[in-house]
Amino acid sequence: MLFIDVDINKKTVFGSSHADDYANTKPSNAKLYKDTEGILTHFGNILEQNKNKKWVLIIDGDGFDIRHATEISTGAGLLKLINTYISTLVELKVINPSWHMKGALKLGNSEFTDELRSKLTVIDDRVCSVLQFL
Repeated sequence: MLFIDVDINKKTVFGSSHADDYANTKPSNAKLYKDTEGILTHFGNILEQNKNKKWVLIIDGDGFDIRHATEISTGAGLLKLINTYISTLVELKVINPSWHMKGALKLGNSEFTDELRSKLTVIDDRVCSVLQFL
């Protein structure tokens, strides 16, 4: 498993032991959250490097606030990128969603494909660490 932090400001490999790749992002860690083009380019490059390997995306919603929720173009762009690689996406897991993130997910739900909805898991009944899913 190749675990990549998709924070716009860094890319860190944590380990490798399974066939699937895991990408993790925590939007509240991005210092340039208004840099839509940079975020989408970075995320797109990571997905392109992944080629046709199966992957899981874990989004940590801790600290996701109004500043992040109002960046509609970033969310729409990420959704488009995810849908481009949906055939190899195993699961989209959202952990620790703030109420702002829950609202953004509800708002974006109308744009989700049935395939994406079937792969989406939101864990909001407990605090999670991404390390639990390695």
